[in-house]
Amino acid sequence: FGILCYVIISELNVLWKLGILGADRAIAKGINYQKALKMCTDSFDFLGIGASKLVGVRDDFRLAVARCNRDDRPLRFLLCPPDHPNLLLVARRAGRPEAEYQATVKKSLSELRYLKKEKNFNIEIRFYSDLPLFRLMFINDNLCLASHYILGEGDGSQLPQLHILKRPIGKRDIDSIYYPLNRYFKKMWDEGVIWDFEKYI
Repeated sequence: FGILCYVIISELNVLWKLGILGADRAIAKGINYQKALKMCTDSFDFLGIGASKLVGVRDDFRLAVARCNRDDRPLRFLLCPPDHPNLLLVARRAGRPEAEYQATVKKSLSELRYLKKEKNFNIEIRFYSDLPLFRLMFINDNLCLASHYILGEGDGSQLPQLHILKRPIGKRDIDSIYYPLNRYFKKMWDEGVIWDFEKYI
């Protein structure tokens, strides 16, 4: 038993040094979209398909945007353009109406446009050309919630999720898994197409 405890503690220590604070077997049963938004107090960046799960809990989403709104720091959303051909393919694969996923993304964009144009929140949105490998949410420049995609299977809340800290105690930020995920986001952001908050609406 003592050896087993030692092995477990050693493995947990390795995970901690990599910045991995915890994990959810399924997003819905862990830090779900609503809980993640409530954790946002200073800033957040998001990489996903359409941010529909965040926008879907509208009151919490709007409160999080209001809390994190800063003149010198936009809330950044890196999303799939509604006319991306893969959205049609994924809908067909899932046995859904062909335009359903496109409509879902457009609905999210409409809410983001409202917050930008009507509420004057500092929001920037860019579109990527290639579907991402991960869904990433960076909270308060300190924590990353990371999960992967299986497009066409469920709404994604059934998938596992990692909680990754930017800088473990006594470690440099480059020692954490947060660092390459953040670089991945920034690379896609720099390559993304800026949305004018008019097209698709």
